Amino acid sequence: MGEKLWDVIILGGGPAGASAALYTARAGKSTLILARDEGALAKAERIDNFYGAAAGTSGPDLFREGLARARTAGAEVKKDEIFSFSREEEILVKGAAGEYRARALILAPGAKRLRPAGLNVQDYEGAGVSYCVVCDGFFFRGKRVALLGDGEYARHELAELANFTEDVTVLTNGGAGEFPGAKVRREPVEALYGDGRFEGVVLAGEKVPFDGLFIALGVAGAADFARKAGLFVEGDRIVTDAEKKTELPGVFAAGDCTERIKQVAVAAGSGAQAALSALQYLRKG
Repeated sequence: MGEKLWDVIILGGGPAGASAALYTARAGKSTLILARDEGALAKAERIDNFYGAAAGTSGPDLFREGLARARTAGAEVKKDEIFSFSREEEILVKGAAGEYRARALILAPGAKRLRPAGLNVQDYEGAGVSYCVVCDGFFFRGKRVALLGDGEYARHELAELANFTEDVTVLTNGGAGEFPGAKVRREPVEALYGDGRFEGVVLAGEKVPFDGLFIALGVAGAADFARKAGLFVEGDRIVTDAEKKTELPGVFAAGDCTERIKQVAVAAGSGAQAALSALQYLRKG
């Protein structure tokens, strides 16, 4: 699965990703779209403000149509949950189903809202609370750490944490996810506490102390990938230039993960620009 070297891998099959694939595949470049699900489009009941879409088109319908057109143009589509990427001589993408290699990468998985609802997480961000094990795990070597999450992404981050500390407790926040061999607390997290810096969480009315908290809710978003690879991120938005280039050669970003205006039309245009920049990069390479 990791043997083929693709010209372009696109993370995300929404408007930005599908639009990018149309350009790269039609240009004769081997193109692979990796997408877990519809993302934000899953919640869109009707999309009536996107040029060319039939009246009353739903978000899931638009997602399926976009991927169908990408396939017709020659792109391949695979369902996978992606955790990280790195670049050496080529780009290596790691997912739940396998690893993939590419000459160029377009990040277009949309924007991710990471904070758990109803918790005062923002009070301790950068003061004991982190969203990136690869980035910050070093600072918690040998310490008592909690990991908040309940899915495949949380299991991946748990494995990463093992490189830094053996004292990790998974907080599923009421979820039923399985974490074989790990310490797990399943009670809902009621609050975070600390005097200026994170000191622990409240579970079932009891204060449970920790030195740090890593959040790995849902699936990894583009900002998560970017932080792990050392790209510049502002909040949950990847910083690119006007041509959708990041500071890492051969890596581009498009769609909601880069745009301040979260609209289908903006995402599609952003994907097209990223694809054109990727094609230019491949022609030079």
